[in-house]
Amino acid sequence: MDVVSLETAKQLKDAGFPQPEPRILQIWYSIRGRKLVLLSIRSCESAGMMEVGGDWSDFFDLEMFDEMYFAPTADDVLRQIPGADLRWNGSEYQSKYAGKEYDINSAECAAKMWFKKFQL
Repeated sequence: MDVVSLETAKQLKDAGFPQPEPRILQIWYSIRGRKLVLLSIRSCESAGMMEVGGDWSDFFDLEMFDEMYFAPTADDVLRQIPGADLRWNGSEYQSKYAGKEYDINSAECAAKMWFKKFQL
């Protein structure tokens, strides 16, 4: 599953992209840049997370998500851009929404469209 890079996640958040309520299996970046997957939520107070591709895990207060960066998938981004879509051309994703955008990562391609739509 493609998600945006840490740099793009920061840019999206700074530009006003919606940061959703934490849900299981979402990907988030910590303020230290760790790519984390949300595995559990305890009593609406803390969340169990594990580093993607690593062996580190910990629990975070849900309040900590205000300081973290949501790493959206292409679908998460496309829900914010009515009428936009992505196509795989055999070597990369492309969109013709608001000009041509290309990327091998579907989420990055969708994020480029979002920035273009909101002229950021």
